[in-house]
Amino acid sequence: MARRQKEPSVPTATFHLSAPSGHFWIDLGLAVLHAELGPGPHPVDAVLAWLTDRYVQPTGNTGEYYDRSTESLRSYPKKNWVYPLNFFIKVTPDSGEKVKRLINGQEKAYPTQPPVYRLELKFSARPGRCTVCGAEAPTTQAGMWVFPFAVAPNNFGNFYSMTKQGIDLCSRCALAGAAGYLGWLWRAAGREYMHFFIFHGELSTMKGLYENHIRPAQLKATKSGNASMAFYGPYVHESTLGLLLDLFARLRASDGSAASENGGNLGATPDGGLAILRRFFDVEATVPVPLTLYAIHGTFGQALEIKSIRAFSRLEAHYGRYERWFDRLSTVGFSSPGRVIGQIFRQFVRERRQPGGDRSLRQETIWRDRVARAVLTEEDPFPAIEQFLYEERARDKDRRPLVAGTLVLFDHYAEEVLRMNPSFLKMLSGFGYSLGKKAFEEKEMGVLYMMRNAKNIQEFYRVLNDIQFRLKMTVPEALLMFEAGDRIAGVPWIRLKTMLAIYAMNAYLRAENGGKEEETEGEALDRSVS
Repeated sequence: MARRQKEPSVPTATFHLSAPSGHFWIDLGLAVLHAELGPGPHPVDAVLAWLTDRYVQPTGNTGEYYDRSTESLRSYPKKNWVYPLNFFIKVTPDSGEKVKRLINGQEKAYPTQPPVYRLELKFSARPGRCTVCGAEAPTTQAGMWVFPFAVAPNNFGNFYSMTKQGIDLCSRCALAGAAGYLGWLWRAAGREYMHFFIFHGELSTMKGLYENHIRPAQLKATKSGNASMAFYGPYVHESTLGLLLDLFARLRASDGSAASENGGNLGATPDGGLAILRRFFDVEATVPVPLTLYAIHGTFGQALEIKSIRAFSRLEAHYGRYERWFDRLSTVGFSSPGRVIGQIFRQFVRERRQPGGDRSLRQETIWRDRVARAVLTEEDPFPAIEQFLYEERARDKDRRPLVAGTLVLFDHYAEEVLRMNPSFLKMLSGFGYSLGKKAFEEKEMGVLYMMRNAKNIQEFYRVLNDIQFRLKMTVPEALLMFEAGDRIAGVPWIRLKTMLAIYAMNAYLRAENGGKEEETEGEALDRSVS
């Protein structure tokens, strides 16, 4: 009697939430698959077919293939990998055997079937060890064109440095890597491209974030992306801040009581998708595992050239500061502080003409990125603000001061983050305002540039002395208190000089514009800078 051969087993995967990998791309995919397909087990080929169906869409164009059964050309609707996945997934569809035929007097090679798009994974016959989760199981090697953020070191190795060898994935991690595209937030600005990943160490939380925040955002996607942002541009920090400010504004505007009354049914209210995020941004709550926001910057050519990756934590601290900015602006009379905050950061741009034959205008946002970088890393934003004010606004054909509320916001930042004394700060801003106004009256803008260009504390003191005689102003005694380490009243002299230069130039430009801020509050809110 012939021995019956054992049929090969069909690879399956179970998407349980009890064992996160710690890799943001793989865990995102696991959360998506658990939410969309359930825990499993699922045949690998069935999951790949489901993913292919999600990743391929009609282009609106038609193609032709040669139908052997009718010996004629037939048209078919063309498809392609969904944008922007087509920059990552380079799996060539199967168009069948090509045949040469002479049709309409022209010989040409035609495919014999419409292209069939298919994601495939080949697993080893013997068990190996998964590089990501450590499981012993048949594995497949991660490839750059399917797993862009978990691949071999000779490709995008800067994203996954746990191994110097190739990356082997078990069926669970491989399918999660292939599904990660379903959970990202992205935004394109010309050829510059940003990916955002909200990461948490608990897969159940990741699943909730996907179901209640990421998936609803994807339904509102446009050609430029699916991330809702207060502003964005070609640089990492400005776009990250734009994403966070939009999120913070919606968190503050949403009704927290309505979400809690639904007993965890986060999708039951219009802002239910934000409820799961609320507990992470409650500054009074203790969240044992914080959120991390990954921002990845790349440039499109034939594929995506990765330029940088940044991980942003302490998001709850940034939200707490946003709340205090909101309250400070409200206290001084702004009726829509959230919108004002967005406008304050949006202003740090300049329109420039393209070089060469193309003379169209484009926005340069490097100053916004520098200010955003300082805010997100809790460093000093005033040098970037000073450079923007003196080298752009003051030299512009239509000179104008900073948007109303700018110095209110950054004065608070100086108090809270740079630990500047509020009384000293009030004195400094008051003197700067008087200096700028007096310089305008005397047509002495040059003295402001002299102060700004001081290279050391001795030069700074000489400028202050010149101000007393040239403008007949009394310099506050606190500014003349020289201390060891080139400090004045406990503040590094260079920071004090930079802030004074900002206050003075802004007051000068305000006086030049008839004593008003750049715009009324309403005009500032309606003015949009992308």
